[in-house]
Amino acid sequence: MIPFVHQVYEQNRTALHGIPISLDEWHCAFADDADPHEVNFIICNEATPVAWLKLNGLHKPEICISMLVVDKAFQHEGAGKFAVQLAETYAKEHSKAAVLIQTTQDNVIAKKCYLNCGYDIVREMDYHAGGGIARAGRAGYEFKKAITAER
Repeated sequence: MIPFVHQVYEQNRTALHGIPISLDEWHCAFADDADPHEVNFIICNEATPVAWLKLNGLHKPEICISMLVVDKAFQHEGAGKFAVQLAETYAKEHSKAAVLIQTTQDNVIAKKCYLNCGYDIVREMDYHAGGGIARAGRAGYEFKKAITAER
């Protein structure tokens, strides 16, 4: 899993406005003492990994898609939409009120995906990296979709 996460992150790092992360750093991020309030999914097409989805805020009433990246070879084939639907299913199964997503305004592909999946832009904001570090000059959007719990 970790080599795929590293690969797909690097493929998408420019769109994410991310910093380089070494394979060793990824191993630490997924170690046994990783954040207990997040969960990671590798989306596969048959046996081939195609996307990485990370949800966080699992201890809160609303969860957040904090990472969604699709392998370049599988972009525009529905993997992102599938990942968003997986997040919604997870939210329903865990009685969450909503799913939140934040992205930069220049990430047109992500914005289109979230709007097509029924998310609303609830605010414009300064986009922040992990740990609350502002990404200079990066305006962003926060999207939200209310979730109805399964009974």
